[in-house]
Amino acid sequence: MALTATALDSKIQTISRPGVGERSLIGVDSSHVASVEQAAIERQIAMNYFEEVHSSFEPLQWSDKTVRFDLNEGAKLNSFLNSDQCPDGTTVVCFGAGIRKISPVTLKERKLRLTFEQSAGTLLSVVALSDTTTAPMFRVEGGVLAIEGGPIQIAKPRAEQDGTMFLHTSNGARVQLLRTHVSAPLSASGANQLIFCAPNPNANQPNIIEIKETMLTGSGSLLKVHLANQNLVVENSILVARDQVMSVTGATQPGMILLKQSTLSAGRAIIDCRGSQSPIQTLAIDSVFAPPLHSSEKNSLISGDSRQSIQQTLNWWESACAYSSQISTPIQIGDDAIPGTFENAWNRFWGPHHIYDPLTGPQAVVFRKDFTELKNLQPADLQLQQTGLSATWGTNGTPIGANIETIGPQASGKKPATQNQPRKVNTPSGF
Repeated sequence: MALTATALDSKIQTISRPGVGERSLIGVDSSHVASVEQAAIERQIAMNYFEEVHSSFEPLQWSDKTVRFDLNEGAKLNSFLNSDQCPDGTTVVCFGAGIRKISPVTLKERKLRLTFEQSAGTLLSVVALSDTTTAPMFRVEGGVLAIEGGPIQIAKPRAEQDGTMFLHTSNGARVQLLRTHVSAPLSASGANQLIFCAPNPNANQPNIIEIKETMLTGSGSLLKVHLANQNLVVENSILVARDQVMSVTGATQPGMILLKQSTLSAGRAIIDCRGSQSPIQTLAIDSVFAPPLHSSEKNSLISGDSRQSIQQTLNWWESACAYSSQISTPIQIGDDAIPGTFENAWNRFWGPHHIYDPLTGPQAVVFRKDFTELKNLQPADLQLQQTGLSATWGTNGTPIGANIETIGPQASGKKPATQNQPRKVNTPSGF
């Protein structure tokens, strides 16, 4: 007969009691046996879950076929990508110089890799064919799309209307952004929503968004994520938002949000929670939470309408992250910040076993430049000052946060500088 979990638990309870069963034969009193706290077990189960999900992402493989596309013909990009010239697995090198306009692209169950290549001449900048449309530049319905290089600029929204969207994913799509820089105006009356992850009904094929060695800047929410069957990975990247980095809502099926060795800044909240049926597992490792672009009394790490809506949306875990003292409060609930000092309030909200080795205080996050005064942000504007504690908070005294030398299209072809490795204590071995 198979040993069920219930039966096993009963067996353990039986033999662990002093003077009972096998334990009586060796004279062991359970009061003298070391035990593991339930909180530590819960943390380890969560860490194992992150490692299992992340390791399930198979490396993207591409065929030997490479084609070139002249961005002078950008209005034809969509028809070209959906033609016989671009079978699944193809690498498409889109080349040009100066400002080049592209048509909205829709890909359904395709597998393509797009690389934007700088030609001789003025610095390449990819923009939407029309600045009046709200259609996404890339709509991916299932399949796989990798986008490398750029930069890609999103038009300023008109009046109070939403501006052009960069990416819309659905139906179990997998999208990877690698060494690109997608930017929208940080000061605008309207709002840009760079990436929208639509609800995905297929639990067997979750949407996967991977943002690596990339910089995203804009107003509104950089990412709007419906949590149903979503996996979001932000790794060695810079995300700066006038309002929120992420706005998350919706029913949750198995999935995760992983923020790894990245630098994030938001004028209102890093994550704005709109409620869910069950919380999505969220892990931050070796990341820097930077000051907001503009000072505000209501900027926070997490915001929501109520404590319940936040805790129903996220199950937050972290290891070795740093927080700017210019972030007003860790948790903003409606118009109210939770009471207490930053670190105490943060630990109390999630539980101390969720928060491992945080770095707070006025010297926690210090940049070489006052990037809050800059309008056209570049990766170098978020270089950590060596006198700040986060510049040596990583393993062996290395920096945490994004490695700016590897961020964006200008970094293409560079060998990555030595990276700090996530701390091993209470951290998944696969990270």
